[in-house]
Amino acid sequence: MKRYLFFLAAAALSFKVALMAAPGGAYISNNSGSDVSVINSTTNVVDATVPTQAAPQFMAVTSDQSKVYVTNSGDNSLSVIDINTDTNIGTIPLGIPPFFLVVTSDGSKVFVAGATSTDIAAVDTASSVVTLINIGVGTNVEYLAVTPDGTKVYAASQTTDEVIVIDASSLTVITTIPTGLATGPRYPVVTPDGSKVYVSNSTGAGVSVIDTLTDTLLTTITVNIGNSPFIIGITPDGTQAYVANIADGTVSVIDTATDTVTDVVIVGSTPFFLSVLTDGSKVYVPNNGDGTVSVIDTSSNTVVATVGVGNSPITTASSRDASKVYVTNQSDATVSVIATLSDTVLATVSVGFGPLFVVTAGSSTPPPPPQVNVFGLQEQNGFLLQVEYFNKITWNAPTSITPLYYIVYRDASLTNVAGTVPAGSTTLVFEDHNRKKNTAYSYYIVAVTASDSFLIGNVTIE
Repeated sequence: MKRYLFFLAAAALSFKVALMAAPGGAYISNNSGSDVSVINSTTNVVDATVPTQAAPQFMAVTSDQSKVYVTNSGDNSLSVIDINTDTNIGTIPLGIPPFFLVVTSDGSKVFVAGATSTDIAAVDTASSVVTLINIGVGTNVEYLAVTPDGTKVYAASQTTDEVIVIDASSLTVITTIPTGLATGPRYPVVTPDGSKVYVSNSTGAGVSVIDTLTDTLLTTITVNIGNSPFIIGITPDGTQAYVANIADGTVSVIDTATDTVTDVVIVGSTPFFLSVLTDGSKVYVPNNGDGTVSVIDTSSNTVVATVGVGNSPITTASSRDASKVYVTNQSDATVSVIATLSDTVLATVSVGFGPLFVVTAGSSTPPPPPQVNVFGLQEQNGFLLQVEYFNKITWNAPTSITPLYYIVYRDASLTNVAGTVPAGSTTLVFEDHNRKKNTAYSYYIVAVTASDSFLIGNVTIE
């Protein structure tokens, strides 16, 4: 009889194996109502509805994952949601009609754009004191961006064709930067390293690039930028920027090293608030005009899936562990939850009226994968003229997940498949036939659920 060893799985060994979903959830602003729905990241159901003021719009999460700030256009206020309790812990009058907002990295200030105002509101989060920063006559700012170090805020003014730079400490305007050849600057986004700002110009079909060190215009990208460029998403490594061109159903891909468009990806009708997965592997583009989400692989910049969702999908957000994407379907009061492993809809969740924006919050450190004991033993079958050796592997079904089936691999890189085993039994058995005597074999067991895959154990038979 052969000796056997058993091991506990400690971590996933390959890109094929996803991590357990991180705790936390998705927060949905119900713009036609006066509340925020909270979708549990594990159960995919609404487990809290947090009252706000009328017509909640955009939201921002503090970097320590403790609070969500919500702009309310119904009464020009800012709601504060405690993530630990999912309760509204305060309402701050702003004095301007609020729109988009950003939070500094240390959580000390919130900046709110007043879309029809010539002021930007700066909120001291410790005291709730609001300071109005006048940005000039004739300005019209909807969207803002803040540098990763929290020192500067960039505000795009569509009417004056400039980007306004605000010192986040002194709450004063440092300078204004004309956007050059392109007009109608609308949506700014800062690169992860804080070195550049990319600004979409909705009426001028271009993207302006700003150097944050000198606060000067580096270039304006117009070649292969589509009509009505709007939302821009940047990969976590900062190498590629994705621009949703609303009017022509495309996404332009910018190489941030050369500031040139390297690819133009055809997506669906009216692409809107795209988002890049937190692991940088894919971009999810909600096509507001046709009820789909286009999935772009960032390594090939091609559409690898088109996912049918609800009516009028408008915003998307990646879960912090990249296992799910949440899509707000504005016209039918639902949120589609997409499993990123299979790019299929895992759940359709009913929320409040007119779901507009979605953000995700919670710990970015997922719990460890489920662990089971795996046993292995070499046995033999005696035939008339020969003996056949086979390896028998057994394990108990994990209790913390619901597998659909199991894959047994012969290698740690999870490329050599020995076979599959259907789920449903408490004790699972797999036999690998026609093996050699006096040879070491290692096996790795992966449990596959509806949305993820988990390495649950391994064994070596000697």
